[in-house]
Amino acid sequence: MEWFAARRKIDKNTEGILVSSVAKIIKDTLTTHARRYRVIQSNGAVYEVFSPETMSTYVVRLDTETCTCYEWQMSGIPCGHVLAVGLGRGDDPQTYAKAFYRLDAYRGIYSDSIFPPNVNATNTTAIATTATIIPVIQLNPIIVLPPNTRRPSGRPKKQRIRGAREGCGRAKRIFRCSRCGNTGHSRQSCRGPI
Repeated sequence: MEWFAARRKIDKNTEGILVSSVAKIIKDTLTTHARRYRVIQSNGAVYEVFSPETMSTYVVRLDTETCTCYEWQMSGIPCGHVLAVGLGRGDDPQTYAKAFYRLDAYRGIYSDSIFPPNVNATNTTAIATTATIIPVIQLNPIIVLPPNTRRPSGRPKKQRIRGAREGCGRAKRIFRCSRCGNTGHSRQSCRGPI
């Protein structure tokens, strides 16, 4: 009950159509990636997006909501290529996110109440609406226990596996050969002269 009550208050004063965390991701993607791409329109629903940084071309289909980088399909949050297309068309970038990230869907999830186990919510509403006294029958309480689980073997992981959108916080390690001193390979795969 406390969790639902706290979740109802999180995005209560948020403006826009998306939850605040997804709106922040879209804003960051717009400023860092989407403005750098070059967009070429094929027809009303198919666009080609060229990235001058990676020299790669991506195809964005608005009718099927797909991009060839597959980020939009996997996360439901529009990638930089889709946002670049939206900038070219003059659309609101928040409209490209999937429906389950919208505020009305979020509020709909937490709109129902959870009552304590000894309160029968259906009988209290029926008593208030009919103005007759309905006796509440006490049934044998059903005790729900947690499932039987076995602790997995091995050492527990220290960190959770992060998603593609989350930063891992550490730069990628650059290998340096101890034999020739060049980067990109180790001593075992060194092809330099001895």
